[in-house]
Amino acid sequence: MGPSLDIEKTHSHSQTLGNHDPASEPLKVLDAWPLQNGYELRLVHRYLEPDFTDLFKKHFQDMFPMTDASQLVSSQEKEAEKTLKSHFKDRFSIRLGVYKNEKVIAWSLGWQTDHTNFYMANSCVLPEYRKQGLYSTLVKKLIQIVTEK
Repeated sequence: MGPSLDIEKTHSHSQTLGNHDPASEPLKVLDAWPLQNGYELRLVHRYLEPDFTDLFKKHFQDMFPMTDASQLVSSQEKEAEKTLKSHFKDRFSIRLGVYKNEKVIAWSLGWQTDHTNFYMANSCVLPEYRKQGLYSTLVKKLIQIVTEK
């Protein structure tokens, strides 16, 4: 286990995103906490694209080399997901990232699946940043935010 990472809240501001495409907006840091070694944990409304998608695809394949995620879900399941999303527009979601020199080096994201459950969909710490307590810090902060909602 890596060293403990002290979390200190530096600032907080929430903004309503509205019903438009958030990818068209500039990146908004909703909250941030400094960590040791020049890292910063941030709650963001979205990750920067296409950088995050490329990073995700690369490391998803590293972790699950025999899995093509797009083939795991049937067309019926994809349609059912669209229907569910249309009925559940205001679900709570979290996108946390650990940043070093403005680059995402670790992340955790998830969303509310119904009125009582939260699905932690994906988390990763890049290999060269592992064994420093970053994942534990992400999970603790995610749990804290979800339980406060």
